[in-house]
Amino acid sequence: MFDALAEEFAGRIAHATAAARALETSPEDVIRASFRAFFECIIATDGAAGFLARNHHKVRSSLYAYEATRNMLRDLSADISRVSANALAPAEAELVARTVISLGLEAVLQASDAEENDSKRTASLVTTLVLDGLNGLRALNKKT
Repeated sequence: MFDALAEEFAGRIAHATAAARALETSPEDVIRASFRAFFECIIATDGAAGFLARNHHKVRSSLYAYEATRNMLRDLSADISRVSANALAPAEAELVARTVISLGLEAVLQASDAEENDSKRTASLVTTLVLDGLNGLRALNKKT
């Protein structure tokens, strides 16, 4: 039952995040749109944040076991490559996408404990974290 619910919910998140970033043209906008859509999907789904918080061990350990999550990873990796003018190797784009997905989950888990939940501010914060790392990766690639 858990896996069926998780797969269905991951599918909704994958659809919402893909739609949100479809027309974006920069890495910053793709990542920010993905985070915002993810957070808004969680907030809009009654009980979702609590479900994730109660089951965080299972969710973390099986995150990429779900087809919907693997599809989301593939699509996000492709979008990151697209807006980065293919400046990243496929493995690097996938690493950035995995970071976005994992960081989004961790932000939701933290937010479920917080008294105030501002999805726009949280999306900006985690976007900045990812982009700073992406900029560091680009600098590293220029050195090699």
